[in-house]
Amino acid sequence: MTRRIAISLCLLGALASTDYAYAERGSYAYQKPKGDTAIDIKEKRHTASEYRNQHAPWNFRDRIAAAAPTYPLEDRARRHQGTGFFRIIIDPKTGGVIQVTVVRSTGYATLDACAVAALHRWRWKRGTWKEVDVPVTFEMAPRAGTTPPPGTIPLP
Repeated sequence: MTRRIAISLCLLGALASTDYAYAERGSYAYQKPKGDTAIDIKEKRHTASEYRNQHAPWNFRDRIAAAAPTYPLEDRARRHQGTGFFRIIIDPKTGGVIQVTVVRSTGYATLDACAVAALHRWRWKRGTWKEVDVPVTFEMAPRAGTTPPPGTIPLP
């Protein structure tokens, strides 16, 4: 039986796309709308729970670019999995990422590095956010044809 590998980004919010992004053959990335926070341009912290029936604006309306991390072949072969928490510092003048910090490691330096590299490519509308906290999970799906967990949202 073929095994399917899943890269999961457990992030808040949604994207306009309805297709799953296939970063590697047999793998996909998705978002799970629970648990992250952001600090706006006025230094006010927001949590996803404030946006009950809608998606958090830092992950939907205001984020203009996002990239899924790669799941290195060697890590997949060794069945490395884990969840990490990353803090993204944003330049409000450009909307670009200034810095990504590992707040909590996935447990593997290579997976952390892949998440950091992908998060550096994210962009937001200028003048909206200064800081965004993002949980990232690298996960191997148990069998072929497995779909992401309920409540997840696809990445571009």
